[in-house]
Formats: sequence, structure tokens, C-alpha cells
Amino acid sequence: MLLAMAAWGLYAASLFLRLQGSALARPDAIGLGLSVAGFICLCATGWLGGTLVYGHGLGMRRPPRT
Repeated sequence: MLLAMAAWGLYAASLFLRLQGSALARPDAIGLGLSVAGFICLCATGWLGGTLVYGHGLGMRRPPRT
């Protein structure tokens, strides 16, 4: 959850740096860096979520034993 919130915060900071009034400006190096860091956090969040579901079976209904 923290990684997802960090990704959201990084994307929001990148957007805030690009705003000039109501128009978007070209991203500079800092804005691009924040976007890349947000993407890395989002990828890590997806990987960890997949590990929980497919690796550990979290949230999956198992058939009853007979």
C-alpha cells in the first residue's frame, strides 16, 4: 500500500512541476525522474501483489478437501 501511495505522490509531484497555469509544459529532468520513480514504484507494487496472490494464494478460495 505504501508503494502505491508513493507512486501516486511521485506522479502528482511530476504533474505539479509541469503545470504552468492551466497548461502543461514540457517535462524537465526532475519531472521525468519523478515519473520514472513513480513507474518503478508502480511496477514493484504490482510484482508484490502478484507474489501475494499467485505465490502465497492470498485471497484465493481453495476447494474443500475430500
